[in-house]
Amino acid sequence: MSKNPSITDCKPAITERVHWLEAGEALPGDEIVCPPLDACLWNAHPRVYMKISDQGEAYCPYCSTIYRIHGGS
Repeated sequence: MSKNPSITDCKPAITERVHWLEAGEALPGDEIVCPPLDACLWNAHPRVYMKISDQGEAYCPYCSTIYRIHGGS
């Protein structure tokens, strides 16, 4: 097992197809990123920035994860 903190101390990649977010998790401008900023990148797709729609969700074109804001339609 690696002792590299950048690998052992980060969150694993998201494996669920619908990922619920709190409103405060969005970046300025109502954007989110996939994979999340604190996720391990060594086994992930390139980071993409997505705008949250008026319905409170965003879709990742790489991994097909749907991000939904709690309280969104």
